[in-house]
Parts: sequence; structure tokens; C-alpha cells
Amino acid sequence: MNNTKVVIAFVAESSDLTERHWLNRYAASLAPGETDGRDNIIHCECFFPRADTRVSSKQTGQAYGIYFGGAVWRHDEKQYSNSDYIFKTVTLTPVQKKNMLQFLDKQVGKRFNHLGYASFLTPCKISGNLPGFERRFYCSQLTMAALNHSGVFAQNNMPENIHPHRVFELLNEISTVCSHPVRHVDYSSLTF
Repeated sequence: MNNTKVVIAFVAESSDLTERHWLNRYAASLAPGETDGRDNIIHCECFFPRADTRVSSKQTGQAYGIYFGGAVWRHDEKQYSNSDYIFKTVTLTPVQKKNMLQFLDKQVGKRFNHLGYASFLTPCKISGNLPGFERRFYCSQLTMAALNHSGVFAQNNMPENIHPHRVFELLNEISTVCSHPVRHVDYSSLTF
């Protein structure tokens, strides 16, 4: 069976990508578990690396995500830097990848789930699936919904209304952590 992958790209509060802003510090403070704060994950998105990408400090491919206050986006040539992101790779079957991409394509343009994001202050999480309204997402909701829709968790769908740091933890069982989301090594060029 031909397997492929999705790379979940995570951003920690301490990353150079994050603006030094109260909202990012707040998101980091809400991370579950006993963590040190600055290394808490505050953002995640789905990345499908191009098959022809070579080893370099930057990787390109198709990506989907959402930022605070924006809408779900799709970028066909997004670049990822190994110094700014933490990557977890999840192996997919071709059918799982197709299901995931179809789901993500249908979400493009949907708005940010402000109410759900604010619900992290309460014991009750708000899904973004309110009757009579178009579905809304924050980054970890979108990522978990896509993973659930693809079937990577088998018959046990995982919760979607969770913090990005929790997504990072939940993927431990089904992923590998990598500094390079794509690694093609030309061994013929190595000399010993």
C-alpha cells in the first residue's frame, strides 16, 4: 500500500514567528499540563510537503490553517523553516489523505471561532458548530477536525475543541517528531 503523510506544523510561543503580544502570552498560559510557558505550543496547521522537495532549511508544499481573527486559508506554496516550527509527521493512506484534503478544501474561507477561543477561560468549550450558523474554527479545531475526518484515529475520533498544545501531545501516539518535514538524502554525494 502506498502511504503518504501530513505534517502538522506547530509554533511555540518562543518562536521568532510570534509577535510579542499579550494574546500569544495568554494562549501559551492556557496550555494544558505542567509546562514552562515560553515553549508552549500556541498554533498549529496542516502541511502536505511537495514530493520533489530536497533537504534544505526551508520546505514547501500545500498548507491549510487559520489565524486569530482571520478565515481558513489554503496556500499551495507555503514555506516552512526548521528554525521556526516543530513538525509532527502522521502517515496517511491515499484515501485518508484524499478525505483530509477534501475536508480542508471545504473549510477554506470559514471564519475564526472567537467564541470557542474565548471559552478556554471556562470549563465549557464551544465547538463552533452552532445551529443556523456556518461552522467556525480556531487553529487546533481545524487541525483535529481534519485528522478526525481523515480517519487517522481509527474508530475513535478525538476531541476537536482543544488547545494547540494538547494537539501536540495527542499526536505522540500516531506521529513522529522531525526537524525536517521532508528528508530526501542523496547518499551518492556523501564522501567518507
